[in-house]
Amino acid sequence: MRIRIALFTLASIILFSCQKEADYANGNNTSGGGGGNTPATTLVRTVSKNGADSVVTVYTYNASKKLINEKITGKSQGIDVGNEYKYYRNASGIITKFVQINVDLASQGIDSVTTIVNYNSSSSRYTSTVSTITYSGFTVLDSTVFLYDASGKVIESDLYLGIPLLGGYDLAVKFKYIYANGNITQYDVYDLTSGTEDHVATTKYTFDNKTSPIIFNNEAFAIGHPDWVSVNNATKVELLDLTDPTNNYTIAIAYNYNSTNRPVTSINTTTPGGIVDNVTYYYQ
Repeated sequence: MRIRIALFTLASIILFSCQKEADYANGNNTSGGGGGNTPATTLVRTVSKNGADSVVTVYTYNASKKLINEKITGKSQGIDVGNEYKYYRNASGIITKFVQINVDLASQGIDSVTTIVNYNSSSSRYTSTVSTITYSGFTVLDSTVFLYDASGKVIESDLYLGIPLLGGYDLAVKFKYIYANGNITQYDVYDLTSGTEDHVATTKYTFDNKTSPIIFNNEAFAIGHPDWVSVNNATKVELLDLTDPTNNYTIAIAYNYNSTNRPVTSINTTTPGGIVDNVTYYYQ
């Protein structure tokens, strides 16, 4: 049992340390680029600056304007945040897998992580993802299953961790989502590794009424980025650690918008700490 708990802890550290920085992309890709009198609406790059540090995110699309690559370079708070995602789609544009290349993974001797994405063509829904991570001779399988409500919204993501050496999967973490006006306004995190469902964290969002450049619909869950579901822009993010409130923090975001009501710049202020990031958005 101690071996299983240790491996679960290791897997959780790897998985959560590899979560993406806050970034943006035109997920539904229904808007074309600029031309004539048509405003540019496809986001191709963001630049976030904090003092001497800067983080650049570049988005690449296929001929159908579907996102196929996201590459992050630069430093934030002196830390290298280099990260790249390569998205693979079938002829219908459905994501079948994605590959992550990350500096943190590389430092742990992991070249990349491939995640297989499962899709049910009958229901037109993404159903689950499966990733495999091998570290120090141990292989950890992580599978996320998506639960939908009657309206077709993903209301829960259940993370299972499996150790082939020990056999089987165990339900480790649940993420439960609350919606309002097309936005995820809250999600709650439940830890089940102790055998009980412990509510350990909550994230709350406040939104403006302008257009987000990141509308991915349910595909957002398939690529591990549920914040890309929301149709508006978050103006406040509150992260609450229910196990240790000293870890709580809030991000306040103030935007300037273009003629299509999309952000062109933002000032993101984190409290406590007073960290200020200035972000610029580039469209075509």
